[in-house]
Amino acid sequence: MPQQSQDIALVTTVVTVLTNTTGPLPNGLVGTLYSVTLSASGGAIPYTWSLSTGTLPTGLSLSSAGVISGTPTSSGTFSFQVKVQDASGQSVDQTFIIVVATTLAITSTSPIPDPVIGVAYSFQLTASGGITPYAWALNGGALPPGLTLSPSGLISGTPTAAGAYNWHAKVTDSGV
Repeated sequence: MPQQSQDIALVTTVVTVLTNTTGPLPNGLVGTLYSVTLSASGGAIPYTWSLSTGTLPTGLSLSSAGVISGTPTSSGTFSFQVKVQDASGQSVDQTFIIVVATTLAITSTSPIPDPVIGVAYSFQLTASGGITPYAWALNGGALPPGLTLSPSGLISGTPTAAGAYNWHAKVTDSGV
């Protein structure tokens, strides 16, 4: 009997693992346009994005292309889970947090109380909105000799010289 042979054609498909490559999301600000594009790698393109659990900030939406956009209308910390699915049906879920703040504003009363030479002085500057903690600094001019402004917004010390002192304070929040 003669030798026989048979060939078979095989197809091997190498599948890469789908991975969500989006890092932490930026903070948002009430009344200010927000737009972030989520990203993934591996798997089979195209990807489809959807909200799995939780709630996006009011005023924002997630498109199937992975774009979170809109204008936030309320402040808060919003935790949600997003699912990305590739063309072959692989999916990955990832949890994200968006912090939405209101506009930063100095709320200290004006004018501040006048210091007296030789008498210990203390006055706390205040702010609202933004994302705490705040950092305060002089932004022009100088405080009366003997007084300092701390990063927490406390003006303190014992004034040593009379006079009119013009100065400006600046507050910076920690996030937006």
